[in-house]
Amino acid sequence: MKLHTRLHYIPLSASYAELYNIHAYFSGPSPSTLEAANANLKSNLTTSAHLGADEELQRIARAGRQWKKTIGRVEDMEGAFLCILSYLAASGFLQTCLLT
Repeated sequence: MKLHTRLHYIPLSASYAELYNIHAYFSGPSPSTLEAANANLKSNLTTSAHLGADEELQRIARAGRQWKKTIGRVEDMEGAFLCILSYLAASGFLQTCLLT
């Protein structure tokens, strides 16, 4: 079973740069954003939250937990890491990184 974005996890960089966007997606637009959109679009947007956001987050969390229990075992991660490490060593990438 392959790990899929937004099915098993929500991608987030180490810098957390997209954290606000993720929060905004699941919590919906703020009242001031709705007000600005209504003024610019001359429409009447009233939705303040993404419909089913809590359910969607719970579904992603459940799928991630299930993936971790069945596929994401420590032994599997160690094997994958060693595979990647051996590939990088064979390609000379590690030597280049260590010398610079």
